Amino acid sequence: IARVPRMPGPGETLIGSQFQMGYGGKGANQAVMAARLGAQVAVVTKVGSDIFGRDTAANFKAQGCDTQFVLVDDELFSGVAPITVDEVTGQNSIIIVPGANNGLLPADVRAASGAILGADVLICQLEIPLETTLEAFRIAKGTQGKSVLTILNPAPAAPLPDELLALTDILVPNEIEASMLLDNAPI
Repeated sequence: IARVPRMPGPGETLIGSQFQMGYGGKGANQAVMAARLGAQVAVVTKVGSDIFGRDTAANFKAQGCDTQFVLVDDELFSGVAPITVDEVTGQNSIIIVPGANNGLLPADVRAASGAILGADVLICQLEIPLETTLEAFRIAKGTQGKSVLTILNPAPAAPLPDELLALTDILVPNEIEASMLLDNAPI
């Protein structure tokens, strides 16, 4: 996260006032918070074999998350998301560089189907391939005798297939995502 006096214009270089690194990603933040609040949490994700991946996996474990399905990709780097925050307005801009997140495949979530079906709630977003999120929701709503509550944060904003919307119990878009879902998006 870089804090700046205002957002830079195209080609402009600004001096920031603060920089920090931390763990995150929408899904990771939600998983850690749920664990901190006492929920049993299993994380299904993919990280790189770099320092970010090793530290992320260790952080999940330290926060009380089940890391059995934190998979490691030896070829792709861990996903990162540089964030710029305007110190005056608090508005931010986020650039997601998915890395190993793009390597999380439907087969990976099928391998974690026991954890998904054993859950009360499944939370997903679009920082992994859309077909992987869709497969996780199919498992959660499958014919295994139990229907898991599904929550979708449609970020980053993208068109959503009707099947995914039908499998979603709770949709949590921000203003930009809601606008896109309503076909009013500037994206």
